[in-house]
Amino acid sequence: MSSAKLIVAYPQPVDVAAFEKLYLEEHVPLAIAKLQGKTKIVATKILASPLGAAFYRVAEIYFPS
Repeated sequence: MSSAKLIVAYPQPVDVAAFEKLYLEEHVPLAIAKLQGKTKIVATKILASPLGAAFYRVAEIYFPS
């Protein structure tokens, strides 16, 4: 079975608290409501990286095809 994955990478925000509020109250509910056919959503917050964190959050949305 083939599948597809949409990846959304969010850069480091200037105001982390404001970003988190918007992300949790608007982005996540919108993704759940609007992305028809999704089978799974994985949201990750990047805390650190050996090379420095280029992104703050990464969201992976899976679809059957």
